[in-house]
Amino acid sequence: MRDGRISIQQHLVVFLLRFLTCLPRRTRPYLAGGLARLILAMARRTRTRAAGNVNKALPNLSSEQVKRLCFRSYATIIRGLLDCLDLNNLEIEIYCDESVRQQLNGGRGLCVATLHTCCYELVPLALQRLTGRSVTLTHMPAFIPSAHNPYQRAGIDYVEKKQDGAFVRLLQHIQQGAVVSLHADLFARDVNVNFFGRQTTAPAGPAMLSAFAGTPMLLAYGCIGDNGRYQVYIESFMTEPVARTKQAYTEAIQLLYDRFERIILRYPEQWYWSFNRWRT
Repeated sequence: MRDGRISIQQHLVVFLLRFLTCLPRRTRPYLAGGLARLILAMARRTRTRAAGNVNKALPNLSSEQVKRLCFRSYATIIRGLLDCLDLNNLEIEIYCDESVRQQLNGGRGLCVATLHTCCYELVPLALQRLTGRSVTLTHMPAFIPSAHNPYQRAGIDYVEKKQDGAFVRLLQHIQQGAVVSLHADLFARDVNVNFFGRQTTAPAGPAMLSAFAGTPMLLAYGCIGDNGRYQVYIESFMTEPVARTKQAYTEAIQLLYDRFERIILRYPEQWYWSFNRWRT
């Protein structure tokens, strides 16, 4: 019975991928907007959580502004998810300074922290196109046929986040010279941070990888530029490896979240506001 469900899901995925291939790229934002309206109208919990998070982070917005921001953010994220299925064919602009480019081209393993903006996998894609040795942490559903796996088609290696020993696998990849990117804006109970003036907890993965691999940490994020094209910015974040102490992890992740705040404030309509982010 389970195999039958997976087979049906696989056929649906193949159909969707073929549909997206035939669909002109310029029409995807309109499709995403329609889906966003439908989902937010039907999913009260998602709608309520997004509005609550916006009110926590941006308390000066009016109720109408909050509603508009939630819709635009959700439409942007859906567009990004649709484009994630077609990673190999995405056109992106990549921006980094010469020192960052030298680090990426040096052949040394690196850790890159990122966050969930627009198209989630823009950063692993950009790193693959720049270095040819990009690795990320993700969950790939069993019903995705290997021939249509967007990561494999784009040449991106990945570690299954639900498998035992995922952190060790990522560490091994860095030690072998890979550039590992991790989304660090989700909720986790590793370290305490202040995020938009509120206490919460966060994952320490990027700081721990930097510490145990003995490598610097970079920061990268994707956005949709004023020209409507996907852009990826890669920055130097910590030039020395993080020390192997809980205090050092906390300080590094707090600095990371301070930078996340500035990115989100610049692109509030491109961050995913519906995470249950401010749990304690």
